[in-house]
Amino acid sequence: MRHLIPLSLLAVALVACEQDNELADPAIDAAADAAVDAGVAPDAAPPADAAPPDSTPPDQGPPPPDMGPTLCEAACARFAACSITECDGFGPGDSAALTTGCLPVCDANPAFGTVVNGADGCGTIIAFGRDQGDARYNEACGDAPPPLEPDGGECPYPCVGDEVCVGGQCVRPDGTCDTDYHCRIGVEQCQDGTCRTAQFAECRAEADCTGADQSCYSFSPDPLAPGNCFIGCETDDACPPSETCNAQAGVCYYVFCGPGSPNGDVFGACDVGARGGTCYPLPEGNANAQGTPGICLEADGDAPLGAPCDAQATARTPENRAVQCAAGGICFGDPDDPREPGAVLDGQGTCNALCDPRAPACPEGTACLDFTTPDDPATPGFDDTRYIGACLPSDCDVLAADDPCGEGRGCRPYAVTTTAGLCVDTGEVGAGEACAENDDCAGAAICGNNGVLEQACLPICDPDAEGACGDGQACFAQPGWLIGFCVPAP
Repeated sequence: MRHLIPLSLLAVALVACEQDNELADPAIDAAADAAVDAGVAPDAAPPADAAPPDSTPPDQGPPPPDMGPTLCEAACARFAACSITECDGFGPGDSAALTTGCLPVCDANPAFGTVVNGADGCGTIIAFGRDQGDARYNEACGDAPPPLEPDGGECPYPCVGDEVCVGGQCVRPDGTCDTDYHCRIGVEQCQDGTCRTAQFAECRAEADCTGADQSCYSFSPDPLAPGNCFIGCETDDACPPSETCNAQAGVCYYVFCGPGSPNGDVFGACDVGARGGTCYPLPEGNANAQGTPGICLEADGDAPLGAPCDAQATARTPENRAVQCAAGGICFGDPDDPREPGAVLDGQGTCNALCDPRAPACPEGTACLDFTTPDDPATPGFDDTRYIGACLPSDCDVLAADDPCGEGRGCRPYAVTTTAGLCVDTGEVGAGEACAENDDCAGAAICGNNGVLEQACLPICDPDAEGACGDGQACFAQPGWLIGFCVPAP
């Protein structure tokens, strides 16, 4: 599907074969977040006191009459969300507002006992339990979960039936799904038609982890800290792509790479166990917290640089490997969105090398296109910047004085942040005239909003050159753009 490009959104890629491309696989973000949130380095064993806790509660004797469901008993043994039901009591037999069934649990764990027996220990544990109640906890402990409510955001694909737009996803209240698009983003994923807990999602009880072969493990010495849903394993084959089996902990986890580890260089090849991979840079904040700058994502295919590839081909089969990029490459340009309900995922991209936009080193005939994600001002104290680029074919400079492409062709820019372009066949619509898509425009012009017509062909200009556009025209560019576009002067 082709898209028109408003002038305010010209920072997106402007290649002739316009496609909605995301340079980095969403797994990179999930992996980066999980790497810090879970706090487990797969190359080193977790501390001895951070082993996965036993989820079996100590013998508490007969439960008091107000004791919650059995599911909550296991949760309280981990000092989890059901601490209200297990520990919060105000009957004549309760001590300091703690039920008699809770006291043996507290005594069995010195660290937890310290919290409970502190100056405000009872208040701490009771408030903790109340604060941690979520929909799954409420359902398990007898209260109906709150109904799904739209959050006012927009969803990229229409919601149908009783689906509710939450976090950019059309979530189904009954928990069924066709793709991940019908599950709560970052919390659940679609497995066999049902939304199950996403790997590494936060948990406080075994029942919180509904994904295949998942268990709730906490590697923190803090008894009140939540855990994460990990997939148990004995060998690497039991783990999803890009993960290996941490033998000491018995869970699947990511492998780090780059300086500070013996596992290759960032933007180059690395190893995921016995399989090949590509070392993607972590956001600066995550890299500092983890101690290594990259995370190794599986890239064990047979497709070399420049070959066709399928970004959705992740299975470890000969058919999938034929369209998977080899180590050091990324599948760029695949237009398919695996979240799109009912979509036929038959699009393909091309294998390209990763590059560091700060010091690009690309093969001849290619240029490093910068896809760096900037720091988010909404997260003070954490550097979200991730420097990443891709070496894309380039045979022209969009600001060159001479015509490098020839008659009937034009140098189409990849993005406003680079002058590198690609010679493509162009249309016949002249500058300033109405258009529907980039390919309509003659020369190197692109189809965008010029502030007068809804869409018009906009010639490219050098924002630093005086008089770059004709009479009555101005070269429009935002800070950081290397190219601009001729629009009617204000």
